[in-house]
Formats: sequence, C-alpha cells, structure tokens
Amino acid sequence: MEHPKAVLTVLGLTMGGAVAFYTYTTYMQKFLVNSSGFSKDAATLISTLTLIVFMLLQPVFGLLSDKIGRKAIADGFGVPGQLN
Repeated sequence: MEHPKAVLTVLGLTMGGAVAFYTYTTYMQKFLVNSSGFSKDAATLISTLTLIVFMLLQPVFGLLSDKIGRKAIADGFGVPGQLN
C-alpha cells in the first residue's frame, strides 16, 4: 500500500478488462439470439470464432506494447471503453 495510485490503476484496469470480457462472453450470445435474430448455433459459432481471433491477437498486442509502450496500449483500451 505504499503506492495507492498504482494499486488503484491495476485494480481499475483489471476490473475493466474482466467486465468487458465477461459481458462479451456471457451476454453476447443471448443478444445475438434474442435481439439480432441469429440462431443459437450461429451465435455460438460467431462467439467462438471471435474468441479465437482475440486469442490470436494477444501476442500481436504484446509485441505492439513492446514497441510503443504499455501505457499507450492501456490508454487505447480504456478510452474507447469510456465512450460507450
């Protein structure tokens, strides 16, 4: 607790990422079926494919953060999330 600002930053980033991920993984399928008219199978396939794409992009964003810095990546994640 010697660095409360850093602790709160880490907690905020962790909570933001967790909320975004769990909202996507638990709600998106229901939204696609109930509101967008997709079949349950199609919604499952769409969700699975997008999770695979996100999984494959993680190393790319890791390399990008090595090049431009972690703060820029964190800001790039946080700012658009606040605009919704």
